[in-house]
Amino acid sequence: MDNYGLQEQLINNEFDYSNAIINKESLLYIAKNIDSIFQKMKSIYEEDRIKNEQLKTEYKNHDFKDRHSKLQYSLKLKDIYCSEIESYEALEIAVKDGKFDNIEYFNIILELDYSRGKGDNLTKLENTFKLVFKPYEITFTRKSNYNDLLMQQVEESINNSLKQLNTLNTVFCTKE
Repeated sequence: MDNYGLQEQLINNEFDYSNAIINKESLLYIAKNIDSIFQKMKSIYEEDRIKNEQLKTEYKNHDFKDRHSKLQYSLKLKDIYCSEIESYEALEIAVKDGKFDNIEYFNIILELDYSRGKGDNLTKLENTFKLVFKPYEITFTRKSNYNDLLMQQVEESINNSLKQLNTLNTVFCTKE
């Protein structure tokens, strides 16, 4: 257990939303929600940086020191290529330009890695949230090395946005 009461615990949650109806609008809705989470975390990281920047190392008390956080969108068009999309705004443009008319898959990966602790004694928290959209296979996974309340809230927020999607029971996938 570290100074913050965090206990190292491998979290590997997977959720299946394969009966969700995915169209361009629903993809943008989910991507916007995840982008909003990412922007909030960036502002939390910035507040932590500002709070600690003038202090000597031994007096620094990091709650959210950004290590390597990023948000990535990728898609593969059928029989063509795989493409990375840099931002939500670029994703919106790609959708409006018809780049989502015949895709093989679409992924959203949100990595929220940060350190927490005093001075040089920092605990590294690694969190990856991944959404995979394929025909008849829509999954959301969370992998974390600590059971952190904030990351539980991120998981819950993403799950809530996925639960808002319309669903359809088919012979391939029936869920309540």
